[in-house]
Amino acid sequence: MDKHLEKLRLNLKKKMEYMISELQKIKHLEIMHIPKGGFFIWVNLANYINSEKFYYKCRLRGLSILPGFIFYSSTEEVTSKIRISIVPSTIKEMKRGLEIIQDVLNNCDFKLN
Repeated sequence: MDKHLEKLRLNLKKKMEYMISELQKIKHLEIMHIPKGGFFIWVNLANYINSEKFYYKCRLRGLSILPGFIFYSSTEEVTSKIRISIVPSTIKEMKRGLEIIQDVLNNCDFKLN
């Protein structure tokens, strides 16, 4: 059991490090804080991007992320936050997801008004 858990921890660490490294290269977003453990990365989108619109545009492309507003009672403060999970994806799938994020950010109008 210990060997299995160690292998799992190393795999999750590798995936987290990869995702953080790649997210830091993308314009229009910033990582809220770099987690020391866990499975989720919270990201602030630029203040002119609505996370709900971003979520739907990604979903139409087959990418599942979560908009921050579903986690908070006050939507005023979280209209530009998203949560990304690293657990269900392989590095190859993460790469494809990051390409979708980049493409959606580069090619779509997200103005809040």
